[in-house]
Amino acid sequence: MKKLTIAILTGLMNASGWSACTYDFDVTAAEFNKVNNNPYLELFPNRTNQKLSINLVAGNPPPPKTWYIYTGASSAFTLDNSKGDKVVTSNGIFAFEYKLKVPINNLSGGALSFFPAGSLSKLQNGEQFDTTFFYHNSSSNNLFSLSLGYGPNAKIKTFSPINTTDGYQRIGIYINQNSKQAGLIINGVNYGYLYNLTDKIQNIGFVFSAAFQNIQSSDANQEVSFEVVTDASKITQTYPTGTKDICGNAL
Repeated sequence: MKKLTIAILTGLMNASGWSACTYDFDVTAAEFNKVNNNPYLELFPNRTNQKLSINLVAGNPPPPKTWYIYTGASSAFTLDNSKGDKVVTSNGIFAFEYKLKVPINNLSGGALSFFPAGSLSKLQNGEQFDTTFFYHNSSSNNLFSLSLGYGPNAKIKTFSPINTTDGYQRIGIYINQNSKQAGLIINGVNYGYLYNLTDKIQNIGFVFSAAFQNIQSSDANQEVSFEVVTDASKITQTYPTGTKDICGNAL
């Protein structure tokens, strides 16, 4: 009976992967203020594990601030952002996603922007690799611009938010550690490998900042959120066969 119980437990552990692949935006106010030199920059008011969110507020913040500005990161990444704080699997293909909620329509007034937003990674040779996206919504445009890579050779992809069944925009990044290539998926459209890395990625960290001002009452209270999806069970896009999450769990 004892052997049978152990066998059953072992099977359940193998079937479930046992532990989730997580990344927490857990920086505290004290840690944040230790390295922050901008008194107008605040932590996101709504933080739940891997998700950061705000609701748009009409008008402008009290002077001397001219923008509402928020940021979020992990504790380890905030205190040492010279490298990412999450070690990634070193072989095969791994993927992660950004799950974003933004206004689908142009704002009737004012502006909403994201910057910086995305990931910073160190390669095994010490070079850098980023997946950085910018977003701006005003009465004149509503557009994302995503940079895949680092330096002058980075690949830029621009796109506008679309209506989706759950209201979220999804950006999927996948990295082939063996061929040293980075690929991109946006709302289900796979653009293939777009960027060649000079070495394998060894770690990754995430940061997200958002700012808005002069929001009209008709646009107030809309949720704006950013979520990093790292666990295999929550990744939704379709990736090359054999892809794993950043912890090495099969999708």
